[in-house]
Amino acid sequence: PEIGDLMYVIPLFSLNKGMAHQRSFVDVRFLQTAQGVVVVPKVDDAAIFAGSTGLEIRGAQQTGMRFSSDDMFTYLAKNKIAKDPMEQILDVGVWSLGSGEAFWNTTNDLIKKAAQAPKESRTIDRLILARHYFANGFYPETLGVLRVMAADDPRVSNKAPFLALRGAANFMMRRFEEAVRDLSDPSLRKSRDADFWRAAAKASASKHPELFFDPMKANMGVLQTYPEDIKMRLALTGLRSSILKRDELAVQNFLEIVGTKHASPAVTAERDFLFALWQGYLGMYTPAIKMMEKLENGTEYKYHAFGGMEKMRMEGHLKRANPKTRVKTAQELMYAWRDGDFEYNLMTQLVAAFEEEKDYAQVLYLLKDMQSRYHDRDEVRDIPKMMEEVFRKLYLDEESGDRLPPVKAI
Repeated sequence: PEIGDLMYVIPLFSLNKGMAHQRSFVDVRFLQTAQGVVVVPKVDDAAIFAGSTGLEIRGAQQTGMRFSSDDMFTYLAKNKIAKDPMEQILDVGVWSLGSGEAFWNTTNDLIKKAAQAPKESRTIDRLILARHYFANGFYPETLGVLRVMAADDPRVSNKAPFLALRGAANFMMRRFEEAVRDLSDPSLRKSRDADFWRAAAKASASKHPELFFDPMKANMGVLQTYPEDIKMRLALTGLRSSILKRDELAVQNFLEIVGTKHASPAVTAERDFLFALWQGYLGMYTPAIKMMEKLENGTEYKYHAFGGMEKMRMEGHLKRANPKTRVKTAQELMYAWRDGDFEYNLMTQLVAAFEEEKDYAQVLYLLKDMQSRYHDRDEVRDIPKMMEEVFRKLYLDEESGDRLPPVKAI
């Protein structure tokens, strides 16, 4: 302070919680404290955010705090893995043996080597080929090589490296139940990578992904060296879970991972949708609705539908759109995306809009349709009671225009 240093002082509610020793990093320095945290930026564009779930520090270009370069991460990844391929689990960051223009030459060499390998090394050569395919986004080819391996030597299909790779490939192909089955094998219990993948697969297969949030939060560091496409898919799964768990710090961390400018249009649309969903949860409805409207008018079919539905829900919550407008929007979206959860949620909102309009005949018709179409969902247990209430409003109440005599109503 005597020389004009900028310092951020962050109090902590818990007593006797501070920094036992001074720590210095590339972007910031932490001073020794008895209570609370004191951060001294070492670069001009460092930003410090204190949230209800922790402290977040962003370094240069609003990226995460730099502990070392990306090259160092790759170096560490390559040097921490076991030399024997059959002892490696999910060291995905070092599996690609050639990408870009060199990919096909490298792939042809690996195929030739696996085809000509003697029996004692054939399994390992095929595993290296399958991993190379996986790291470069060729997931069906990965499973094809693994299938040949298992047919040639059934014992290999019970090995941890085989199960981990097959589970990961199934996850990337959105075969989540198969992925969970492989990644839940006891032989993978001591792998941090497998812990993240297992939680991501369970979250993707569940209607409540937040239940599997903790293992993803605890192990998100494993994504650092993964290839971009794989990192994105896993981080988006973590982002969805952290949003539903309402964990501010984890949301920001996963957003940074998926915030790359190299993202595909599909990934960008999913990221924008989840970010707008998070803004809505925080009560920031104006930017959230604006983003949902952008997605609704975009070219990504799924998020055209989901963005439109969420915009309708938010506007209904704020009373910005009258029931008639919401009915029109819901009817336009009815066949925009064929998915049970989407259609059920859309019909639920349509019921609410018709009910606000006091169009009880339409409400009753929709509830009957939902009862028959979604009879296996837990939520439909409340529908008969709702139908009784709507029937009463429609046919039995004094003010009803369609009031029936009691005997006929029965």
